Amino acid sequence: MKYPRLAKMLKEKHKQVGSVRQVAKDCGFSAASFYNYTESDTEPDMKTWASIAKGLGVSVEYLRGETENSTTQQAEPGKPLSPTRAKLEELLDQESDEELEEYLFLIMERRRNRIKNGT
Repeated sequence: MKYPRLAKMLKEKHKQVGSVRQVAKDCGFSAASFYNYTESDTEPDMKTWASIAKGLGVSVEYLRGETENSTTQQAEPGKPLSPTRAKLEELLDQESDEELEEYLFLIMERRRNRIKNGT
């Protein structure tokens, strides 16, 4: 199994809601894909990774087993974002979902390469 955490979390969600269709709906993929993601090495595309992460309330990196931190970094309540994060948030509001998916893919690939190369 290429992504055991993904499979485990989808199976746990299935136990909670009792329906593969509901898990699929919550996570943005077809019911048929549930079995591909839980029983084989099928890898979701970037849009589906993001959908699944949102549906399960965790980060994509956590699902992929790239971090033990299950959440994405966010500012603490009442604490302003750093100038860099504030600028990024402003720019993100201006981009289409398709463009954001491309950016996310590039960032994740860069992060994976740094981890792989130990830099």
